[in-house]
Amino acid sequence: MTIKVSLPGGEWAEMREISELTGADQDTYFDKLDELRARRETPALPERPDPANPAQMLPAEPAKPGTLTSADLRDLRDSTLATLITSWSLPHPLPWNPETRRSLPVLVSNILFEVMTPMSNALQGEAEGAPKPASTPTAVPDGAGGSSDTSAGGTENLPQEPPGAP
Repeated sequence: MTIKVSLPGGEWAEMREISELTGADQDTYFDKLDELRARRETPALPERPDPANPAQMLPAEPAKPGTLTSADLRDLRDSTLATLITSWSLPHPLPWNPETRRSLPVLVSNILFEVMTPMSNALQGEAEGAPKPASTPTAVPDGAGGSSDTSAGGTENLPQEPPGAP
């Protein structure tokens, strides 16, 4: 089943309903997120001489996860919309891709992003209508906790970090 989305100029798009998303769709979403994070990761550093004092050794440092940029989030949205949009009246071929986004009026893209938000949230592991815990547990087994990072930049329509993300 699909949702028909009205777009400016009498155009329309059909998108998969949230109930039609599968575990395979979620795997694709998480794989894309991992790919984007890997691009930003700071590599591990081995133990090495201190440049200021070569007689001293600096300790080894583990790899550090990178911070997703706006470009990364656009890439994630593009990938997600390619999965969600099944047909449309626009004069562009499907699947959705960055070139499509660049050629569309921003209002069309924004409407599609807004409609996509609950689906993106589901792909991130959020259960629509599920009760939220009153407090965050102090210990969470197997990294199953959610992200506590927030942004003051007004990114409510951007994909958020999935539960258990570093």
